[in-house]
Parts: sequence; structure tokens; C-alpha cells
Amino acid sequence: MIFIISNIQGDYLPLAILYRKTRCGICRNSIVKVMIENNCLPEDIKREIGFDCNENTRLLAIG
Repeated sequence: MIFIISNIQGDYLPLAILYRKTRCGICRNSIVKVMIENNCLPEDIKREIGFDCNENTRLLAIG
């Protein structure tokens, strides 16, 4: 994933679009991790991941 390599510096819009468009739970988990690592996880996605189908993604909402 290209966003892991580059420093996104707060520009989370492409990641947020990817998160909302993908149906793959593993892909959403990776996207959320990148946003958390770059301090750019939007509040609406933070609330939403608590209900994700992927347990590992749900756990990211807690911690």
C-alpha cells in the first residue's frame, strides 16, 4: 500500500474514500492502521470501526 511508504501528513481524504469504498475487512484494517499511525483518523470512521466485521479492526476502536 503506497500510503504506508509515504508520509501522508494529515491528508486523510484518499484513505477515507478507500475505507468507505472497500468491502474487504482486511483492507479496511490496513487503512485504519495507516490513519492511526499518521494521526489522521477522522472521528466518524473512529466511531464506525467499532462495528466493523473484522475483529482486529474493532479492537483498534478501543485502543
